[in-house]
Amino acid sequence: MSWQGRGEEADFFDAKGILEGLFDYLGVGAEFESGSDRSLHPTRQASIMMGGVKIGAVGEVHPKVLEAFDISEKVFLLEINLSLLLPFAVKQKDYHPIPRFPAIFRDIALIIDAAVTHRQVSDVIKRHSLVSQVALF
Repeated sequence: MSWQGRGEEADFFDAKGILEGLFDYLGVGAEFESGSDRSLHPTRQASIMMGGVKIGAVGEVHPKVLEAFDISEKVFLLEINLSLLLPFAVKQKDYHPIPRFPAIFRDIALIIDAAVTHRQVSDVIKRHSLVSQVALF
């Protein structure tokens, strides 16, 4: 049974998917390459790479290791060196004070001559100093 409570058994791709979700949340891109960790299953493991640097590993623990610890179920390892990950995850955060007058969103319906282009309509609306975005549909 998986850690998500489903009846199906967890596998390598569930563990890798957890990491992909974490990296997506952090806004970083990671690559997974074939790993060579002897404590992990030879065909169910990957090295986690960022910017050409190995920052960790993911994989199923080798059956011989499980046997040595008398473990009968599959076990998965997720290892990340945080000191190597942080330079990729830390982004410059811009501070913007809360505006005195919050933005207001309006929809307008216009009937216009067929000869008038979308670009012309958009340009006229954008000329107003209080308009910051125009989306025509």
